[in-house]
Amino acid sequence: MRLLLLITAALSLVGCALMPESQPERGDEQTRPAAARSEAPARLSDAWQQLFDGRHDRALANFDEVIRLTPEGSELNARARLGQALVYAAPDWSGRDLDRAAERLEGIADPAQQADGVAVFDWILGQTVGRLIESEQRQEQLQRELAASTGRNRALQGELEQARAERAQAEETVSRLRELIMGEG
Repeated sequence: MRLLLLITAALSLVGCALMPESQPERGDEQTRPAAARSEAPARLSDAWQQLFDGRHDRALANFDEVIRLTPEGSELNARARLGQALVYAAPDWSGRDLDRAAERLEGIADPAQQADGVAVFDWILGQTVGRLIESEQRQEQLQRELAASTGRNRALQGELEQARAERAQAEETVSRLRELIMGEG
């Protein structure tokens, strides 16, 4: 699982390096200071490195900051949401929450519907992470069902042992009565 996380994160970083960054919308340029806008790519890079290093809380904070600094629907914003999904899906993180991971993916638009166009690579990664989350949620559900079934099987095994003991006792009683009736004892 950790290997899959590292592979997807690495592929995303490669995609980030190969794809040109989108330009902020005019309205966003006026409302966000230039220094804050230029800080987002560095924070995103730091967040991905922190995710690789297993510093999930710090990575999540940086992904949050990138989302705050970038316009919704931009490539940086989408990549930060992908990173958040990976953090929440990390099996070795104490704050793991597959439902929140799935929510983070919902905030990413399909590249065909988005004006800036999330890189196709990022979209594929998002779809793959979504399938990973769904798969793990299904696995957890099946494990709960198996545990319940195992508990029920133990209860049935106990009842079966009790029924066998009662039967053995009844057979012994019948055998004794037969001996008494036949005068063999």
